[in-house]
Order: sequence, then C-alpha cells, then structure tokens
Amino acid sequence: MEADDIGKEYGLDGTWNLWKQDIKPKGAGLGLNIGHNWIINNQYLVGLEFNYKKYFARDRVNQYAVDDGRICSGNPVECRFDSKVNQSASLIGKLGYLLNDNAVIYGLGGYTTIDLERRIYDGWDQQRWMQYNKWQDGW
Repeated sequence: MEADDIGKEYGLDGTWNLWKQDIKPKGAGLGLNIGHNWIINNQYLVGLEFNYKKYFARDRVNQYAVDDGRICSGNPVECRFDSKVNQSASLIGKLGYLLNDNAVIYGLGGYTTIDLERRIYDGWDQQRWMQYNKWQDGW
C-alpha cells in the first residue's frame, strides 16, 4: 500500500508561507473481500461487494521550503510530521451485461472511506505533539 499525504503551512493571515510536507506512507496490509454476483434473465449481472483492509503504512518527514529546498532545522522534532494509514472500507455495486458464457461488460461504483492518523509537533508556540484521526470519504 502506498499513499500521498501532502500539506502546506499557512501563516495566521491565511497566506501560504512556502513550507510544505510530502508524506508518502508505505507498508503492508491485510484485507477481507466479500461479495456476490447475481445473473438475471441469463444476460444481466448485478453484484455487491464489501472490502475491509487493515494497513501498517506510515511515514515521517520534516517540512521543507519550496523556494530553496531548505529542510526545517532547529529542534529535531520542531517541524516533524507523521502520517499513518490505519484502515479502510468500501461498498461497491456492479452492473453488467453478459455477452456470452465467457465474457461480460460491467461497470463498478460505490462508496469508500479511509482512516488516517496524523501527528504534528508544534515547536513554535505550544511545544507539544498534536494528534488526530480522521475518516475521509469518497466515491
């Protein structure tokens, strides 16, 4: 499993201060896929599938300045960003047409969600780690 988690740092006035993080969690995962297809009138395919995956993917980076490539320095954890992909789930529907006994044309569509965990060290004013998990949804 590989993902991209790109972030930019903004000042209090809302403008981007040219500091950025490119985090690419990589790692293994375990999953479960359950589904079933139905054939209707010997020519139409209708299917439903559920997927769940548990990941062991993470990455840690320091911020860098986009204008000159400078890495954030000072306290070693002052600008550290951790990103971890915990788990995902999806529900997928399938509709298709059987061309013959060996071929089918079908389309897929559905809902997916993924649980991401982020840790950021705020070395400027609060001097502490901030951590949160967030489920992100998509179609």
